[in-house]
Amino acid sequence: MTNDIKYKGNKIVTMAHSIQKTKKSEAFAIINRAVLSGAEPLTEYALANLYSFFLPAKTKKPKTSQAWIANAIADCDVRHYLNFAHVKDKELAATDGHRLHAMPTDLPDGYYDSAMNPVDVDGKYPDTERVLVQDRSKPILLDLSKTEIVHNAYKGKPDDVYLFNVGDKQLAFRTKHINEAVVLMENPMISFGTSTFITDGTHKAVVMPIRL
Repeated sequence: MTNDIKYKGNKIVTMAHSIQKTKKSEAFAIINRAVLSGAEPLTEYALANLYSFFLPAKTKKPKTSQAWIANAIADCDVRHYLNFAHVKDKELAATDGHRLHAMPTDLPDGYYDSAMNPVDVDGKYPDTERVLVQDRSKPILLDLSKTEIVHNAYKGKPDDVYLFNVGDKQLAFRTKHINEAVVLMENPMISFGTSTFITDGTHKAVVMPIRL
């Protein structure tokens, strides 16, 4: 019986991510019909609609490591597998193609949504381990209070960037990506290469530089 319940839940979660996000009025209408109908059970489609409505949104200041992972999940990317987190060999990872968040986990291999519920997804997830172990410079302590910020624009909207002097080069990164990478880290260490790696030993983040 327990396995049947788990499968049904996974089916509903998967269905919730294949439909357009439910509006507040639609969610209320579903609940209202359920209340008025008494004991009549909700259909799987109705449950999927409610799940999509109540799925927690991303937050700039995550309270948990799983919410931190969720911040790196892509939003409506045409590469549909990037719209979910992924577990392989005890490592939970999420990437939107511009940054990567990863950490150890006991979750089974597979795809997960932002609430860390399993989802059935077709597609091959990127080789995140290859990105995490790239050759980079010697790690140094990251002190953002001493890092230069310049004003920039992203997709026509104000979007500040951090500037790092690395050798004879100056690398720029969206402040959003750096701030969200370190928000749960104590004494984060940073190292530079083709991509930039930031870690506190448990949380691992990779951020791609941008062109100004």
